[in-house]
Amino acid sequence: FFFKQTTAYEILSGLVGSEMCIRDRLYAKEVPEIGGDTLFACMEHAYDALSDGMKKMVGQLLTFNQYDKQLPRSGKMSAKIPSVDKPTTPAIHPLVRRHPETGRPSLYLTDMETTLHFDNMTPEESRPLIKYLLRHATQPEFTCRLDWQIGTLGIWDNRKVLHMALNDYPGKRRVMHRITMKGSPPIAFNISTNS
Repeated sequence: FFFKQTTAYEILSGLVGSEMCIRDRLYAKEVPEIGGDTLFACMEHAYDALSDGMKKMVGQLLTFNQYDKQLPRSGKMSAKIPSVDKPTTPAIHPLVRRHPETGRPSLYLTDMETTLHFDNMTPEESRPLIKYLLRHATQPEFTCRLDWQIGTLGIWDNRKVLHMALNDYPGKRRVMHRITMKGSPPIAFNISTNS
């Protein structure tokens, strides 16, 4: 799948703050007959499939992230954004993070409207690698699609999964109840010690 700002997408929760959102639970109360699915990409599997040389290179990078509240989005999404005129605080995170429970490495980035560039690099220098990693991570072998039904409960681990809600149900309602658990800031994965 491809990340476009015009969709009602979700990002790696907590990417632009100092605290991570570790798990999300989403419960479907009302869904359209067609559309409204959520796409998921396993960032651990995407990292595992990189070459050793690429793992070494990306393991040294930090991402510069800032959520832009001014970008166009649907009326429903716009209404949910607090203090639209006040910019979000930028956050710098490791591009490869270590899962605090399993110790496994995963890629940690999102669309180019939020992951703006690598720390100490320009957006122009960063853009080709960010695009490559997003295309790589969202290949079919690393993804799944959840077709919501009334009563479906989706639970995922934001520390290793990228997700995106599809806004492909114009004029229809999609009502979800969400619970998010806070966590700690991401920890960089050290490829030389495998931890």
